[in-house]
Amino acid sequence: NSKGEVLDYVEAGTPEKYDYLITRAGNNVGGGLWKIPFKVKGADEEAFKKATTSEGKDILYAVAINNTDSAAERYVSSTYDVAPTYKKFAPVAKLDYKVGVNDVVKNVADIHNRWNGYVALTEDAIKNDGELAELTWKDGKPATAATDKNTVEDRSDARWWNSPLHVEVNQAFNIKLENTIQAKYYYVTLDKDFAIESAPSEWNAWSSYSYDGLFKTTAADSTLSLKITSDAANGDIIGFRVFAVNADGTLLDPDGRAFYVQVGEAANTESVTGDDQITKDAADITSATDLMTATANVVDMPLTKSFQSSTSNLSGVLNLDNATKGNLLNNEQAYYILLDKDKKPAADWKDAKYVRVGVNNGGNWTDGTQISGTIKAVKDGKPTSAEVTLNTLVVTVKKV
Repeated sequence: NSKGEVLDYVEAGTPEKYDYLITRAGNNVGGGLWKIPFKVKGADEEAFKKATTSEGKDILYAVAINNTDSAAERYVSSTYDVAPTYKKFAPVAKLDYKVGVNDVVKNVADIHNRWNGYVALTEDAIKNDGELAELTWKDGKPATAATDKNTVEDRSDARWWNSPLHVEVNQAFNIKLENTIQAKYYYVTLDKDFAIESAPSEWNAWSSYSYDGLFKTTAADSTLSLKITSDAANGDIIGFRVFAVNADGTLLDPDGRAFYVQVGEAANTESVTGDDQITKDAADITSATDLMTATANVVDMPLTKSFQSSTSNLSGVLNLDNATKGNLLNNEQAYYILLDKDKKPAADWKDAKYVRVGVNNGGNWTDGTQISGTIKAVKDGKPTSAEVTLNTLVVTVKKV
């Protein structure tokens, strides 16, 4: 402060040179600006208030730098415009994190778990009237342990219909908390309570695999890297559960939040685009099979990738993205069919060399209309209702 008294509740970290663009006061170039991180050490509210207020007003502080290496001390101070304030700790009552494999990063909310909001969808849980459920804190008040009195079912965390994350054996997948300010530590376990598909064989399988990173206590602001290191895990679906602890010892989520991974080759994805020349008197396309005989209203888009084997979804109605549905005035639809190298219907995704797309009521499409949609090849994993995506085509068609 202006009397030279040090606020010793605040500790400075390691300075880093400030290299961001400054847009005012052009004489700051090379002016020796630095970024300095600070953290507050333990201090109760009364002691902090006494050190930072005088007669009900904030005492202003400066940041002082001892900028000499000699025995003599020489300080350079900022302006007196730092007003420290005290805010009581408020623990987080919601666990949020992201999981990434290479450049594919997903929020936990977008990854499969075994909860549909009513019952845990596994064979045994259904038989037992859904005794398993995802929980959240009652009234948003976290505690150090979950009980029947302080928790309720968390129907917002139902993610049964999402696909698992694709990972490969010995491939790192990284976890990063989103709530890093109040949180202190987190760690990852296997989702044992929900491992009851064909119980106990599923849990026995998960337990037999080897992993790197499980049960490793990790600081909230650090990234945790996990690996499945057993070749025997190939083709399996494995559940993981993340637990996080606030700085006051309470849990962010009473029972953690789970995510599931599909172990094996990742899905092949390709984006294709084409222009469709449509005339008013062209025959309407009303089904995927009509595309084989249509002479207009169609466009063949060559594929460049080799796909994994799957006999599902080789033809049908293009699943349009919400962003482009508004371009359709009268519920027009786009149909597709996958073709082999001879432009005949492909018997399997691995044989696909073209995707043929056609639209019904082509005359209703205004010139320049563009739609995008997704075609997915899926196979059933365990549990059988969990979709495993093998191949994805993102198709964009524009009327010219």
